[in-house]
Amino acid sequence: MSQQIIDDPKRSKPQRKLTEKSLIVVGTGLIIYFFLMITLLVWYFAGVYVIDTVFSWRHMEATVDILLRLVLVALITAMIFLGWGEYNYRTYAHLNRRKKPAIVSIREMAELFDVNEEDVLMAQVSKYLFLHVDEEHHIICDSDQGCLKIRKFEEILDQSAHPRKY
Repeated sequence: MSQQIIDDPKRSKPQRKLTEKSLIVVGTGLIIYFFLMITLLVWYFAGVYVIDTVFSWRHMEATVDILLRLVLVALITAMIFLGWGEYNYRTYAHLNRRKKPAIVSIREMAELFDVNEEDVLMAQVSKYLFLHVDEEHHIICDSDQGCLKIRKFEEILDQSAHPRKY
């Protein structure tokens, strides 16, 4: 007998939910601990290396000179990025570049599918639409409201290949 898998969390058993959440917490904790330890080890060895090679008590003036140059380069770079960000904000922040398509009217939909406007309204208010395909037409049928015929699907595709301009 095969056991079915339930994807809906609301229908899972409480023990299964607890097990899954516990595994997630433990796994996430182990991953965080692992990466934290790796990070601390890398920082320690990098720090020891930097102190041994960069900071030299015999050449303290050169060390201070290098650090001041690094700070100066960092400040210049930060000022460039702040200026660039300010320029982008003033230039582009208040533009509305989103183009919303024009609302399609019921008449346009009726013309596209070659049906009456009443049929389009019926299709819009229907809860369930079924698409039945016969050899000549595609037929959209609603179980409550009745059926309506539309043009051949190929004709609709040909027309949509050359869309109207907004």
